[in-house]
Amino acid sequence: MKEKKSKGISGRRSASEQKKTNTKRAGIQIIRSLKKLSKKESPTKTKHTGLSEKNYQNVDPSTRWIIVELTEESSLEIHYEQIVHSLEEVLGLDVASFIPMYHEKVQGKNACFVLFEGYIFILRTESTVSNIFKLRSDVIKGPLFVDGCMRLVTGTRINEYKQKLQEKLKTLIPEEGQEVIPRIGVFKNMEGTVLSVDKKKLIAIVRFEKSSRVVEAPINVVNLLIISRVPCSSLL
Repeated sequence: MKEKKSKGISGRRSASEQKKTNTKRAGIQIIRSLKKLSKKESPTKTKHTGLSEKNYQNVDPSTRWIIVELTEESSLEIHYEQIVHSLEEVLGLDVASFIPMYHEKVQGKNACFVLFEGYIFILRTESTVSNIFKLRSDVIKGPLFVDGCMRLVTGTRINEYKQKLQEKLKTLIPEEGQEVIPRIGVFKNMEGTVLSVDKKKLIAIVRFEKSSRVVEAPINVVNLLIISRVPCSSLL
């Protein structure tokens, strides 16, 4: 009888332990599921820069873009972040826009180059048309109207603007051996020599001599002022 009682107790313990095991497995499964959900990519923010990595690509020529007029006091370089904030707040993060400028933040410093002031462009969709009149702020007037009609440009024209911006940027890229002066940053107003240039990333490695020390620093080409031509010896 004692043996049977002992077996009965052992059996009850086994069932209890099995229940705990099942509960633990269920908990682990839930945790794994939550981890998978947390690993899913969150919606990416649309970049509204003139020539971000995405905006180097041409748009569909058949599309239509709304011309949005800026105030006379506005400056794309100064009010860039304010303009982007207004676009995202009114039209959403996934709105397609073109700002005629190059803008990038490198090591906390802004590198900007503006093709022309006064206007930005929004892809014409049912959603943007219904909300475009809400796009007004201290720096944004709203959609441009001429003779009572909202003005549009084609995707072909947007591609032309992008091409012109790329061509302008190429003129800012220094060559190896040229003397340059940074416009901003730690080495502002110091003369340096270009050692190499990454034309894709628009970054130049510049050598500076400071207090008998030689320092090499990566600087965005937009923030460099070229002060000399390439030495003749380097062309031979």
